[in-house]
Amino acid sequence: LKLNENLRLNPLYQFHQSRLGISYSILLGESTQMLSQDITIWDEEKKFVELRNGKYYYFIGNFKDFHSALNFIKSQSLKKGTIIQAFYDGEYLDATTIINYVNDTPDLILLMDYNKSLH
Repeated sequence: LKLNENLRLNPLYQFHQSRLGISYSILLGESTQMLSQDITIWDEEKKFVELRNGKYYYFIGNFKDFHSALNFIKSQSLKKGTIIQAFYDGEYLDATTIINYVNDTPDLILLMDYNKSLH
């Protein structure tokens, strides 16, 4: 399938393509209502909102490995206990589905240990 050049250059398409496979994002917060303004810090990092189970989840980053997400948390002096979540092809991996990807992506074990240590 050959894509139109305008589509390939579209930032939303490029962001979608960058989320193929396993990726890691940092949870900034959640709310039952959509924020009325954009998160203006970290302009160079991708930010996105996901509606899941009636809540809006606000994320930053699209990291290809766990350590890159963790290093971002440390470099930005984010609060201790900041949650990192994994996605596969842009879909959130919860505790029951994440195990299906561990053999191909052992990095996910580090993520599970990290998030478990937060509780």
